[in-house]
Amino acid sequence: MIELQTIMYGLSCWDCNSLINNGCNDPFKEDDFAMADCTQKFLPRYPNQPGTICRKIVQKVNDEYRTIRGCGYLDDAGKEIKPNEHLANECVKRAGTFSVLIQYCSCNGKDGCNHSHHLIVSSITLIIPFIFSLYYIIL
Repeated sequence: MIELQTIMYGLSCWDCNSLINNGCNDPFKEDDFAMADCTQKFLPRYPNQPGTICRKIVQKVNDEYRTIRGCGYLDDAGKEIKPNEHLANECVKRAGTFSVLIQYCSCNGKDGCNHSHHLIVSSITLIIPFIFSLYYIIL
């Protein structure tokens, strides 16, 4: 009898913070950073959930921007993303009080998918229909 072994999908993501190194901003300078093996990264809050997605977060607080790239653990609804479960590239933009804006993009299609600026462009495609719907509600 042949025993089948489950292969765990190992995703590697760029891991940096523009507060420490400007090369983490856009345009991203890949030569300045190493990728992190997300299957080896855990959060204290979720000790049994390895990183299964790559994230790129852009924060704006009082006109100061910061970009953070790294492994992600949960989707937007707080649900675990299982290894090998495909996640479409998606971006979410949120605004708060006191000039606070955050945009985060998630992907797991390939290693290092959190490197590019095309993730930001896809968020614009989510925002445009929202703006048009507001326009028609106001009229």
